[in-house]
Amino acid sequence: MRSLNKPSNVQQGPTAPRGPDGRGRPNLRLSAVVSALLLAAASLFGAVVPAQAANKTIVSLTFDDGNANQLQAAQVLKAHGLVGTFFITTSWIGTSGYLTQANLHTLATDGNEIGGHTVTHPDLTTLTAAAATSEVCNGKTTLELGLPCNGLRLSVRRGQRNRPDSR
Repeated sequence: MRSLNKPSNVQQGPTAPRGPDGRGRPNLRLSAVVSALLLAAASLFGAVVPAQAANKTIVSLTFDDGNANQLQAAQVLKAHGLVGTFFITTSWIGTSGYLTQANLHTLATDGNEIGGHTVTHPDLTTLTAAAATSEVCNGKTTLELGLPCNGLRLSVRRGQRNRPDSR
């Protein structure tokens, strides 16, 4: 009968799993080959099927608040021939961790859309109609004054809204 305990003079440590022939990890190699074949087949069929299913598909890539790291996201999009829509909270422009006016200008001239996300990022449903209007319109004005943009879009915080008859 074989002992299941290792002798005390054998060092314990991680070892790479080996196949029955001792040549590495056959399951991972097989998995990689199968995955590559499936991806290749999917790309062949994927290019044809959606074109027949719909005339045109539109995907919007949107970014809220104007965080500084969104400039890196825009660079990745640009490298792939894509653009996004960046909804900016205007009182945060140029503050620590947020996009600067120069960053916004770069985004706009690279073809990205710049949209309003209010001045201070409040829950608009808690404001009076006048205060909510001020948040939206002042944010829009700030963006239009500093950027080459037309017809700004608006993204409200968490998509919150009031019923029209609630006020």
